[in-house]
Amino acid sequence: MIASRPSEAPAPGSSRFRRVLFNVLFASFGYVAIRLLIAPVRIKLLTSLLTKEDYGLLTLIMLTVSFITLISSLGSLEFMLRKLPGRDATYQFRTLRTVATYFGILAGVIGVVGVCILVAWQPEKLGLRTTDLIAAALILVLTVHLIQLVFFLMSRSQYAQSRLLMLLYADAWFLPILGFMWFIDLTVSFMLWLWVAWLALSVVVSQVYVRTRELLRYAPSRDLLRQILTFGIPLLPMIMGEWIFQVQDRYVLLAFTDLEAVANFTLCFNIAWVGVATGTSMLDLLITEFYKARNRVASTDFNALVSNESLRKSFTMLLRYGLVLSAPIVLALWFAGLPIILLLSDPKFADAAYIMRWVAPLPLLYLMVIVTGRTLMAVDRGGVVGVGTLCAAGLHLVLALILTPHLAERGVALAGCLAYGVLAIYLGGRVRFFRWINWPELRPYRLIVFIVVSAAGWHVAMAALGDRPIPALLAGGLISLAAMFGLGLIRKSDVLHIKESMQAPPEP
Repeated sequence: MIASRPSEAPAPGSSRFRRVLFNVLFASFGYVAIRLLIAPVRIKLLTSLLTKEDYGLLTLIMLTVSFITLISSLGSLEFMLRKLPGRDATYQFRTLRTVATYFGILAGVIGVVGVCILVAWQPEKLGLRTTDLIAAALILVLTVHLIQLVFFLMSRSQYAQSRLLMLLYADAWFLPILGFMWFIDLTVSFMLWLWVAWLALSVVVSQVYVRTRELLRYAPSRDLLRQILTFGIPLLPMIMGEWIFQVQDRYVLLAFTDLEAVANFTLCFNIAWVGVATGTSMLDLLITEFYKARNRVASTDFNALVSNESLRKSFTMLLRYGLVLSAPIVLALWFAGLPIILLLSDPKFADAAYIMRWVAPLPLLYLMVIVTGRTLMAVDRGGVVGVGTLCAAGLHLVLALILTPHLAERGVALAGCLAYGVLAIYLGGRVRFFRWINWPELRPYRLIVFIVVSAAGWHVAMAALGDRPIPALLAGGLISLAAMFGLGLIRKSDVLHIKESMQAPPEP
């Protein structure tokens, strides 16, 4: 009788292939493609199944929860992203335990206080019940915990794991709707409790990457808490500013109009933000690598940092990708507003197409704010970013209050474009923007040709195929994509650099 062979270990080549495939799918271009697929499906589904008023209310709640999530972090998320790369595992896990403990409790307190205030106030335009408010509070607490885990994994260079978790809780939360849409009429209340259940499931899944039992081995540290607050509180204006723009948009618009106007503007803004989210998803990898390169330079002298060739190369790659990703998005929004709305939403939103050109510049302006702001943070000038962003948010509020009564949705869109433009110019001046650029790496003439070719492509595609949304959008997108690769703006060396970073083991 022949003895059975012991099970063989997977071949190294097979294991490496699976690891590379996982990284490609969830940390790099595959992740961008998945988000590009999921976001339009989510918009299409929600706008088709909900009334305009319910869509406006649900997105207003989502935005408010996201805003409070970042505010209640008090800069702890940025602390992990900036300080944990390259540090030992004990320090990393103790930091996460400290963040999860203290800022998790803070989120819970905010949720309870918020429910009590809104139950007593009962704003008529919102029409929320007490159970809706409780669901929103639970969503806040669960979201805070999950985003802490995402930033922790990213700071350890576990990009694929962080992206997969983010896809699960932030992008795919609407998928259970597919199982209920045939049997019940969807309401905001139902959507909120479905969202709670999905986030709870996401917390369970997150145990695969960060087990609670392992995390509890480390005690929260008050000394670390002081370090986090010292680092994070100066950044609070920046964190507030980035999101207060969007919160102000909706609430100012609601004050002067109604939920239907909020829904129209939100749809156009969300479509524009699909491009922003896609762009920032790609830039997050490059920003983390930029921080990693910065942490390897001992000097704190600005002139020494801006002259460091490794940092300049990393910054230039970050800038080039920011421009390459945002330019086609701006052109698509400008030339193809109505086809995009008809493709991505319900036809009842067709009357909002005129707003698309007013929000078109936002992706480019926002990504430039990201590039300049994160560079200032890397050279320990986060306070400049915070003050500048808060001042820009104040300017935005003033402009919105002036313009919205006369221009409605166009007013808040114009206010956002002007405020983001001023902020990008201010931060660029403070970081000495042009000194960081490695011009041969940036390829400015090719960038100009790329923008011109893309603009011509979108114009021709809409003129020839404007009555057929899908062929028109495919044609415009393919022309931009062909120009992007044909002009060498996305290079093999960049892809290899990113892939090597993703294939590296987690930071010790």
